[in-house]
Amino acid sequence: MRLTALTIKNFKGIDERGVRIEFAPITLLFGPNNAGKSTVIQALHLARETFCHPEPDLEYTEPSGKGLDLGSFKDYVHRHDLSRTVSIDLEIQTDGLPLIGDSLELQQWEGWKEIEPLLASVESVYVEMFIHWNTTLERAELVQCGISVNGKRLTVIKLDSRTLTASFNPLNISPFLSKEAKTFLTGEKLERLWKRIDSHPDDYGNEFLDYRDAVLEKIPSLMQPFADLDAVTKEISTIDLPINEGRTPIVFSLGKAPILNWDSPLPLEYADIDPDYDPESVSVDACMNCLTLLSSLLLGPCSLVRTFLNTVLYIGPLRAIPDRGQHRPQKPTFRRWAEGLAAWDILATATDDQLKMINRGLNTPDFLTTGYSIVRKKMLPLDAYGPLALALRQSLLEDFDESALPLLREFLAQSPEIRIALRNDSTGVEVEPHDMGVGISQVIPIVVAAALSKQGAAIAIEQPELHIHPAWQTALGDIFIQAIAKENSPIFLLETHSEHLLLRLLRRIRNTHKGASAESTRLAHTDIAVHWIGTYEGRTEIYRLGLDEDGSFNTPWPEGFFDERGEELFG
Repeated sequence: MRLTALTIKNFKGIDERGVRIEFAPITLLFGPNNAGKSTVIQALHLARETFCHPEPDLEYTEPSGKGLDLGSFKDYVHRHDLSRTVSIDLEIQTDGLPLIGDSLELQQWEGWKEIEPLLASVESVYVEMFIHWNTTLERAELVQCGISVNGKRLTVIKLDSRTLTASFNPLNISPFLSKEAKTFLTGEKLERLWKRIDSHPDDYGNEFLDYRDAVLEKIPSLMQPFADLDAVTKEISTIDLPINEGRTPIVFSLGKAPILNWDSPLPLEYADIDPDYDPESVSVDACMNCLTLLSSLLLGPCSLVRTFLNTVLYIGPLRAIPDRGQHRPQKPTFRRWAEGLAAWDILATATDDQLKMINRGLNTPDFLTTGYSIVRKKMLPLDAYGPLALALRQSLLEDFDESALPLLREFLAQSPEIRIALRNDSTGVEVEPHDMGVGISQVIPIVVAAALSKQGAAIAIEQPELHIHPAWQTALGDIFIQAIAKENSPIFLLETHSEHLLLRLLRRIRNTHKGASAESTRLAHTDIAVHWIGTYEGRTEIYRLGLDEDGSFNTPWPEGFFDERGEELFG
């Protein structure tokens, strides 16, 4: 699962025309100060609040460090206009939709084998979230979710906080019609029909109804989501017909709060979907499969989005240094990552192999050459004047007093204090992080996140180059390249001004194209996406700079960005 694109509208400096950011394993955002680079990361944060928080408050979002505080809806809606609707859309590449329901129970039903391949056929999902100001309740709310799969609109879920209900239109099945299935259809009218379905998936009109019987006749297993094939015509006509104005939306209760549980089946009975439902004519298997399929198609894409957003790590532009002395590790939460402290929490509990991996990034010729390595010590506190210390002193002069054994056992049973230090690899001298220059404290969270992040994580970093030497900025490029070479690797979203970082990535692309790059530094031009962000007539605009296979740009940099060096040298 990987984020491939993000579309933002009416958020901060971005107006209703919106911007689209395409993602690669390494995505870089360049542009002048105050142009809107941080807006992209902030939009991901708002999406995360919307989908991952058990009780999202979209009026006042939860701050995550000093660099990620959106304030109120009025603060983040474009031009502070409460009549506007904020829209954030995520496009995700996937290997199928998750099953929403009890898989163990479902596997006992006959129709399971028909549902599983259908969900597995989904290769991409596109979820649109719309946040609007409720003037009656005076709060911001998620009011609508658009669901698309395999590039075509499936349905729209609308949320009504006044009645605590949700509704959706009957589903558009076109995303699930395979090329193989379409080859069975012959005749000019049907060919025209398929062209119309491909180009206008949300509006088929009566033409689809006219030819529905012909479609079902030629492909009796069009979707095969149901065990009882005798009921397939009835069930497709009541559930899986494309959206059209003649159908009444299906409404269901949300319970006590105006939010959906994306991982639980829809609170529906089969009769809610089909008003003409006759228990004697439609089997229990068919009903169960229908509701499972419906829940998976409607909520599965949103569940995927939530799973992805839960992997997002944000590392802010100013990373904190842990306090002196004992380090008491906490859970590495989103907020602690924002401040950089989560990296130190992970160092306190990492395995020896993980520490070796991090130290390789910090101090080897292939990566950063800081000259320092992380050292973790686990220490047991001993009262210098306590009975155990006295007994130990006495044992140096005489035989050990066996009466002190219980004290020794109690001492050894303590939870050790964890202390993290940086060792100068040339002198062996160990110092605390506070005794080092600021630069190394700023780069350690980046190295830890790149080495030990969750599989498939999205790591957003503001100004990774801040406070570090140009040589280290360059070496960061290789840190990121190594990270994306792993199986189920993370992706990086880097808001940066660093020419040095970019030049290293372009050099690796160029060497790879020539066949002169080492395996650990191979990088294709499709592995990075470079976006320029600027302001034009008071609004934020974003466009992607094209890259050739040899790492050269095929579109010019706007506004003379990175031209300063030439001007200073030759001006």
